[in-house]
Amino acid sequence: MTMPASPDLQAHVTPTASFTACPLTPPATDDKHCSTVLRIIDDIKKAKTGAGLRVAAPWAAYSLDAESYQDLLQRLDRDESLAGFAEHNLRFDYFPSTSRLVLRMPSTVHECFIAQLVEEIQNQLKAISGTSAEFAKDISSGASSRIKSADPEYGTHDPDAQFQHSRAQYPGVVIEVSYSQKRRDLPHLADDYILGSDSNIQVVVGVDIEYGGDKARMATFSMWEDDVELDEDGENVLVAKQTIDNQVFRNSNGEAASSPGSDLQIRLRDFAPDDIFDGMDIPQENITISAEKMCTFLEAAEKKAAMIRQKTGVVKSATVKPWVKKRRREITPAEELHPRDEKRYKAEEDKVWSQGIKDDSSFSSSTTPEI
Repeated sequence: MTMPASPDLQAHVTPTASFTACPLTPPATDDKHCSTVLRIIDDIKKAKTGAGLRVAAPWAAYSLDAESYQDLLQRLDRDESLAGFAEHNLRFDYFPSTSRLVLRMPSTVHECFIAQLVEEIQNQLKAISGTSAEFAKDISSGASSRIKSADPEYGTHDPDAQFQHSRAQYPGVVIEVSYSQKRRDLPHLADDYILGSDSNIQVVVGVDIEYGGDKARMATFSMWEDDVELDEDGENVLVAKQTIDNQVFRNSNGEAASSPGSDLQIRLRDFAPDDIFDGMDIPQENITISAEKMCTFLEAAEKKAAMIRQKTGVVKSATVKPWVKKRRREITPAEELHPRDEKRYKAEEDKVWSQGIKDDSSFSSSTTPEI
């Protein structure tokens, strides 16, 4: 099943306004792809030095075919320091169906919120007793470990959170915390996770904690689950069915919602494929996180982000610092680019820029700053 690119998604990837100094003669395809890969590497370097992903908001999207994506990964692997930064500080989402790469640098609000949500789920798993206890104790957090589909039609993604049984090939539950730019990607992420894993990933939860305008404090969650539908030919088709659509758990006044369905519930059995239960009773319990508790998590994350932004947190007093100077350790030769590689990369960059490939048609990002 090929995931079509919606008009909104296509417009978001290559907005007309992003074209600057476009050459009269289109560049060779290979050169253009090389330009995009080099631009992405440059953006990652900027993010590593604290300059952000080209703009203030830590989110950027690029048009990139599968071959260029593999080239990007290989180039990153050659630079151990940059590869380490990308692995631990950035989240990658690659959509082969639309030849689109998204890089994300999660904000303080997102990281703090997801950390509390994961801790709560882990605590509830540990508290399960009875016949389901043995199953629950073998489920653990996979954090943002990269999930790669065995089917090349579907993408490679770094989720915000995931839970996986010790004997399962894939996590059963994936959680994504979204903001305005990522919101439109959630249905496509659900497709890639559920369809790309042949429904071994059974539940995708999307938590949207950033709205604009008069809904600035509102927060919602959505859910997608694996399902089989009949197509017009009467054949069974696997789909990622949205079972919850933007359920409000915090209203625009910042208060916990009290409406039915405002608590997040995930069935325990969905944390692993049914094959795990061979000879065992299928668990009937749910993991339930109340709207009030999620509001508490979000408020704590927002307060921490505000404290860091306003620099009001407690730090060591200047009078108790026993040092006068600071000395960074020297960079060893092993951490530097090999001169041969550095020369080759420089030659590629010079070739690209000398041909006037300076258009930003493959780049789009938000101008809304985040922490």
